[in-house]
Amino acid sequence: MEALYLFYASIVFVAAVVAAALTMYAWRRRDAPAVAAFVWLMAATTGWATSNGARMISATPAAAIFWFRCVLSCIAVTPVLLLIFVVNYTGREKWLNPRRIALLFIVPILTLILNWTDSWHGLFIHNVTFMPITSFWAVAGWDAGLWFVAHTVYGYLLIAVSVALIVLTILRATQPYRAQAVFLLVGVLMPLTANVLVTFRLVPTTFNHITSVSFVAMGLVFAWAIFRYRFLDLMPMARDRVVDTMREAFMVLDRQDRLVDLNPAAQAIVGLTLSEAVGRPVAEALAPWQALVERFQPAAEAQAEIALERAGAQRYYDLRVSPLADKQGRVSGRLFFCTILPSACRRRPPNRPLCSER
Repeated sequence: MEALYLFYASIVFVAAVVAAALTMYAWRRRDAPAVAAFVWLMAATTGWATSNGARMISATPAAAIFWFRCVLSCIAVTPVLLLIFVVNYTGREKWLNPRRIALLFIVPILTLILNWTDSWHGLFIHNVTFMPITSFWAVAGWDAGLWFVAHTVYGYLLIAVSVALIVLTILRATQPYRAQAVFLLVGVLMPLTANVLVTFRLVPTTFNHITSVSFVAMGLVFAWAIFRYRFLDLMPMARDRVVDTMREAFMVLDRQDRLVDLNPAAQAIVGLTLSEAVGRPVAEALAPWQALVERFQPAAEAQAEIALERAGAQRYYDLRVSPLADKQGRVSGRLFFCTILPSACRRRPPNRPLCSER
């Protein structure tokens, strides 16, 4: 019995080593936001597995409950770290700012405080029982307090949001990003499933170690994704991260020549915000340049050099008009793409609104 128990404990420590190795490997690539979040996630996973292993080989009940509380502390912060990583990985880092991150950590911080002061109030766990296993003591069971229920619900809610974001990425992404996201989803679901089984006592007490064992599998899945699909070197990039930082202006029109999208550079040209512009006919949005609209409104595809004047300043652009097609090949709109031309074209006389047309 003791030999089998020590075998289980060794597997848990292997999980800790794998998680620590992934943490150190990712640390060298921490400049990217998603990778930095991955470092913190794997660091928490390392603490979780290490504490669980130490809990399994505790020589006294006091040591067992100490390491058990360490495990609960790591569990408290892991869902938040997972969500931050997934939000960054899926290119939605604009959702996060210091204030929102602080709000996300309110429940884990309260959990940490109540976990380590539980002997005063019993709001987290109480009536902890122990079970001797040859030379060691294991936590056999406990009664959940009100805050333990709240902390559990909050954690699973954050994990559910993370899983939903990963699934959306799988549905929308192309290779190799889709394969990355699939491995990420599989890795996350492994310890999640195991933790659900243990938390809600859906498995016998003798199988309580499957959560830690599942972290070995998660670490190996992440390691495979890192080395096979360059998981930490090649991340999917959200559309707005690319488009919103472009110096070039673009406008998307639907079949009725209504604006359906435009980036900040285009908003600066037309003098409208995104919410003000979307839904407007292009003739209305570009009313100051009515002659330009009339010239290109019928064109499905064109390229020309144009001059636009705004606030007394004139700038020259290379304008490209391209048709947009749906999956069936039917034209569903048009894309107007403007690039600022170098000074050579800007020296043309101001009464020449079209420098050249091809």
